[in-house]
Amino acid sequence: MEEHYIDFAGVKRFDDFYKVLIRGLDFPEWCGKNTDAIWDLVTGGMNAPATLYIKGVEQLPEDLKSEWKDVLRIFNEAKEWYAEFNKDFVLIFEDER
Repeated sequence: MEEHYIDFAGVKRFDDFYKVLIRGLDFPEWCGKNTDAIWDLVTGGMNAPATLYIKGVEQLPEDLKSEWKDVLRIFNEAKEWYAEFNKDFVLIFEDER
């Protein structure tokens, strides 16, 4: 099972948000900084089963929380997409422990 660690602590800018996300998902640097690119690589460039460990979301500035909501929507849609292939795509929010 693949494991990915995404820590948004200290992220203050849009570019940094996507740098942390792309690095945490082990996506190539050329990955676009938008939800379409994230969807494409989550569903076409990751190996499943996969677990994403996510923290620091509550610390994001307000203007980035809406971007996070869009990414979270993508992750939840990916969970459903992977389930169709009997593969797990698990999100663990470490701040909630």
